[in-house]
Amino acid sequence: MRRRAWLVSVAVIVSCGGTAQEEFAYPSTLGDGWKLEGTARLTADETPDEIRRLGLRSAYRGRYAGAGDLTVTVYWMTSEAGAFELAQKWRPEAGRLAYHQGDLFVVLESAGMDHRSLAGVAEQIERSLKESR
Repeated sequence: MRRRAWLVSVAVIVSCGGTAQEEFAYPSTLGDGWKLEGTARLTADETPDEIRRLGLRSAYRGRYAGAGDLTVTVYWMTSEAGAFELAQKWRPEAGRLAYHQGDLFVVLESAGMDHRSLAGVAEQIERSLKESR
């Protein structure tokens, strides 16, 4: 009986302790002179309802200063399907770009940047995500 209880305890500990990194490590600099000014973990109230509905695990926002202001928000979803659905529902807007990478949904915003420039920054963020996970 003790052995069974021990096995159940191990199973619970293993299932609760995931290997995914909880917090995204924003790069301190990005190409073209962007420097990280600060980061914050967002509360559920600070995230859109649709994102919470699709299974938000946590969300982080990084602010960069350079040739203007750039905000990078990373939503860590409970599943890849949720992140993918958000990317599918995203409607392109001037100064905003979004994509999903695995179980992450990432939004870049800068009023002064065109789509091509945002896409270049998104590539750098994507590389950083791959390295940090």
